[in-house]
Amino acid sequence: MGNKLYVANLVFHATEGDLEDFFSRIGPVREVKLILDKITGKSRGFAFVTMGSDADAERAIQELNGQQYEGRSLAVTEARPREDKPGGYRPAAPGGSGDRKPFSGGGGYRPPGAGGSGGGGGRRPTGWTDGGASRPRPDRGPKPMRGGDED
Repeated sequence: MGNKLYVANLVFHATEGDLEDFFSRIGPVREVKLILDKITGKSRGFAFVTMGSDADAERAIQELNGQQYEGRSLAVTEARPREDKPGGYRPAAPGGSGDRKPFSGGGGYRPPGAGGSGGGGGRRPTGWTDGGASRPRPDRGPKPMRGGDED
């Protein structure tokens, strides 16, 4: 077992100092990393706590998992190694609009119900394009009419 713990179901106003004080009653705490939302800067409700030894980490799991902390029942488990996940975002090409674009193909992001192969159908919001699929092509004539009166 490692000495890094995953702590979930935290109150959103908890600070790294609060968590260090709470876990230090078990043993020495080397590091507390409270996970914050990238946009708002507010707590996401979980943290990673690194204890001084594996024995202290095991004891913290046994004693603090399910313990009440400011009205919430904490979930304290051993932290798993971070998984490498494919995908993500890459910056737009130089000179572009600055929008973020997904790695995978498919013409970019469309919200649900905006048409395309993602299902949902319906009208697209103003400003969306379909990649030119509905524009007339100069090398083709008009489509012939069907079901007319032919004698």
